[in-house]
Amino acid sequence: MKAPSVNARGLATAILSAVVAIGGPAQAGETVRIRGSARFEASATLDQERVVVAGAVVDDIGRPVGGGAVTVDLETADGRALSGIVPLSCPGPRGTRAEGTPVRLLRIEPDRAGRFCALFPGEVKRVALTFVDERGFFDPSSQKLTVDTNRQSIAVRFVEPPATLELEREEQRLTIAARSDAVLSAPAAPLPVAIYAREATAGGPPELVAQDVCELGQSVTLPFPSAKLSTPGPIDLSVRFSGSERFLPAEARIRLHATTRVTLALSRPVEPGDPGRGIELDVAVATPKGAVTSGAVEATLGGRTVGIARVERGTARVTVRFPRSPRPPRVELRYLPNEPWWRPGTPLLVEVPIAPRGPWGTVVWLLLLALVAIYLMQSWRRPRSEARPAPPKAGREPRPSVVMVESDQSQSLWRGSVRDAHEGTPIVGAEIEVFLEGPERRVIARAVADPNGEFELVSPASAAGMVFSVRAPLHSELVSEAPGFGRVRVDLVTRRRHLLGRLARWAGRRAFGRGRGELTPGEVARHAKKAEQTDVAEWAGRVESAAYGPTPVDEHAEREVVRREPPDAAGPAGGSR
Repeated sequence: MKAPSVNARGLATAILSAVVAIGGPAQAGETVRIRGSARFEASATLDQERVVVAGAVVDDIGRPVGGGAVTVDLETADGRALSGIVPLSCPGPRGTRAEGTPVRLLRIEPDRAGRFCALFPGEVKRVALTFVDERGFFDPSSQKLTVDTNRQSIAVRFVEPPATLELEREEQRLTIAARSDAVLSAPAAPLPVAIYAREATAGGPPELVAQDVCELGQSVTLPFPSAKLSTPGPIDLSVRFSGSERFLPAEARIRLHATTRVTLALSRPVEPGDPGRGIELDVAVATPKGAVTSGAVEATLGGRTVGIARVERGTARVTVRFPRSPRPPRVELRYLPNEPWWRPGTPLLVEVPIAPRGPWGTVVWLLLLALVAIYLMQSWRRPRSEARPAPPKAGREPRPSVVMVESDQSQSLWRGSVRDAHEGTPIVGAEIEVFLEGPERRVIARAVADPNGEFELVSPASAAGMVFSVRAPLHSELVSEAPGFGRVRVDLVTRRRHLLGRLARWAGRRAFGRGRGELTPGEVARHAKKAEQTDVAEWAGRVESAAYGPTPVDEHAEREVVRREPPDAAGPAGGSR
């Protein structure tokens, strides 16, 4: 059966429709095949005296499918089947190696866009295409085409699109191009083209953002105001040509991130307080597009974290704690994003006023000092006892995990949510997979978490022997044995915290700092330099830059830091890899 979408409206394109190639639950030793659906995007047009059959085979979310075969049935206008014809390859980049292929079997060797093209005699009037995936990953698909003798096919595409669309800019600019692989009998008039945009996680039709005309074989840059992109997040863009009397319709799609810069400001003046008990800082977290709804604000003093708080509805209340000093310290506040479309801005420096001690507080300190002096005077003759390291305390640091909330064996599916293990916030866009390990990784089901972090996965077989995998752009991947069917909760740890945790566990095993407790990356680097361990010092420096730097830590950045670890740094990571 096919795996259902996580969100009936917005996330139907986020998972691959799966079909089980066996009739019942998998037994020991049986091979489970996951089958998806495929479809044609093809046309048949008359180019001078030849029929051009061109298009692509794509899956149900529009991604190209290669490595299969297309069966072609040809008919004339009076319904007579044609045989004994060898198709020819189209010239240009859309060509398919088809010379010498029998008439009823056309091999697809698509380009990067997954396209194919072949030429047939002009007497062909009807074409029946059937796609067969020899690997068994996709169900057969078919389409019948009537040769359009009046119109020719063209292609439109985005030319070198940017990686992101920064919403601070008043205007966005996208370049598109149009081309035809056929030989034109006469010059073509400029083609009207339009760009549409839609939030990837929201439903509803796409919105027109820009339109212009484009010469065939040329490119044109279309500007449009950033105000037409309502909120930060993933954006689905499409360029369309609606067709004309001479040319068939054409369309191309891409997905980009609309990003915005996050700024921090104090929402009210800081009141003097006792830094030992904590001083509250009310921070407003905003962007030009409105309040920020996720992430955290971290306070640092001298390179050390003195407070952190989750962002909720555009605000964060950070409680800072640090040793008392003669002068009011300047605390640095920085934003830590959960999603890649929130770009941290310049850190905010805040001077924190300290309230003077009361008279009773001074008396208490004098009494404590007197007690310490009495104790030292009475015990100074005692022999020095051998220092023994204190036993490690039981860690309560949240770890990545899959927790069974409610078992339900009546249905072969998992429902649940993905959240941040420390902050408890939902992780939008997290990818969840269930697969079987072996010589080749066989994916059983796949889903993407919706805006509430919720997901649903349907399994075609028993959960025994399956592996659960969850990943997100800024969170470390979690891989564990698949739980039983029912409702589950998945907790992920950010890549920043994962790197800090690996360093802290290694330093704890090596007793760096002589039992002073958990060390910062800067302290580990200083101890390593004194011990002339340059590789450890370099690793700790990279951990510090990744964990406290302004750039979000993605999978590549995390891998680069882990690659610098010393050989004995590998240790348990709570199911995260």
